[in-house]
Amino acid sequence: MHFCHANAASAKKYKDEIFNRFGGGVLLAIRKEISCYEVFSQNIDNNECVAVQISTQSGTLLICSLYIPPQIKISSRLFDQLLNINNNCLIMGDLNAASTLLGSRKTNSKGIQLQDLLNNTAFSCIDDNITTYERNNYEEKLDWILATRPIIFCINNVNTHMLLDTVSGHKPLTFDLMIMGDDKPPSPRIQFSFKLANWSLYRHILNEKLMQWDVNRKIVSTNDIDEYTTFISESIVAAARSAIPQSSGKVWALIRKYHNKRIKQKITSVLKYEQFEANSDLEKANMFATYFENDIYTSTPGTSALHIHVSEVVKKINKSISTSSINSQSFQAITPKELKLILKQLPYSAPGPDNVHNRCLRNFTKSLIDHLLNLMNASLRLGYVPSSWKTAFIILLLKPGKDRSQVSSYRPISLLS
Repeated sequence: MHFCHANAASAKKYKDEIFNRFGGGVLLAIRKEISCYEVFSQNIDNNECVAVQISTQSGTLLICSLYIPPQIKISSRLFDQLLNINNNCLIMGDLNAASTLLGSRKTNSKGIQLQDLLNNTAFSCIDDNITTYERNNYEEKLDWILATRPIIFCINNVNTHMLLDTVSGHKPLTFDLMIMGDDKPPSPRIQFSFKLANWSLYRHILNEKLMQWDVNRKIVSTNDIDEYTTFISESIVAAARSAIPQSSGKVWALIRKYHNKRIKQKITSVLKYEQFEANSDLEKANMFATYFENDIYTSTPGTSALHIHVSEVVKKINKSISTSSINSQSFQAITPKELKLILKQLPYSAPGPDNVHNRCLRNFTKSLIDHLLNLMNASLRLGYVPSSWKTAFIILLLKPGKDRSQVSSYRPISLLS
C-alpha cells in the first residue's frame, strides 16, 4: 500500500465539514479500488479528525487524518476513541507539536503532551529530525506519523519534500506502508458505448451464438427454463461485447459533475436499524436487505382500500388457475407480432444483473425472436418465471430531508434482469 502517489480523480475523499475559518481541516483520499469505509469524523476537544477503516489481507487498519490548532491541547479522549475502534491504527497530521526528544529543534507545550501520549498509550511515532514546516527563516517539525504496534514497523521510506508552489507552509510527507489492502470486487455491470455500436456485427454474432442451441430440445422442467434463459442472456451479452465498445462511464460522470444533473449522495458511515448498527459496506447491504424483507415486502393486515382490492384480485386469479388448466395449454401463447411490438417499445434503461441491455433486445433478429418466444411460452405453460428474472440491482435514493443514518430514509429502485 503506497501513500506516495495520489491521483485525485481516482480516489474517494473523506473530510471534515468545517471550512468556515482559515487554516486546519482534515482530509483522506483513498484509491477507489481499495475496500474501505468511513468510521469516524468528529471534532473532539477541538481536535479535528476523520478516520477510515481499510480492509487488508491480515485484518483491518484504521487510518486517520488529524489536525490540532496551535493553542489547543492534544485530546486523550480522541485517541482513546480511535483505539476503541481498532487497535491497528495509523494517524497522520499537523499536531503543532514540537519535541527535541522526537526530532524537533525545540520543545513546546504540545510536544510535552505528545511525549506523555506516547508514554501512556500504544502509539509510537516516526522520530526522524527532518523539519516539516517552513516560514521565512523558521523551520520546525510539527507534522507527525503515529501508529500502534505492529503497524509502526510496516512504515518505510519516509520522506519530506519541498514546498509545493508556496514560499511557506507545511511540507508534503510520503511513505510506504508495507501492508496489502484488499481490492474491492469489480463491478458486475458492463457499460457499453452504444453510439459506437456495430449493430450489423452484433446481429451476425448473435445469430451464430444462438445456433449452438439444440432446437429439438424440449423445455419440460423448471431447470430447462433456467438453463435456456442463461443461454439466451449469455449469447446476447457475448454478441454485445464483440460489437459494442465498452465505456468506463467517466465521461458521463464528468458531465453530471459540471451540469449538476445528478446530485451526489453519500450513505452515512454508520447505518442504523432498530437497535443494530452497520459500518462496513457488506454490513450495510445486509441491513438494507433485512429491512426491506421484514418491514417493506411483507404481508401485513390489509386496512387500506387499495390493499383490500389487490387481495381480492389475487384471490380470483389464484382460484381461476389450476395445474391441470396450465398443463392443458389453456393459456394464450405469445405471438411473434406481440413480442416484436413490446421489444420495440422498451425504454433505454439500465440493465439488471444479467447485463442484457434493452438496446440489444430492440436490435433483435428472427432467431432471437424464435428463442424468446419458445422460452416465454414454456414459462407460461409450466407456470414458472426464470430465477434470474427475479434478481435485481437495488439502487438506494435518499428521501428528501430524511436522516441519512436510518435505513427507512432510503427509497429502493430495482433494475431487473
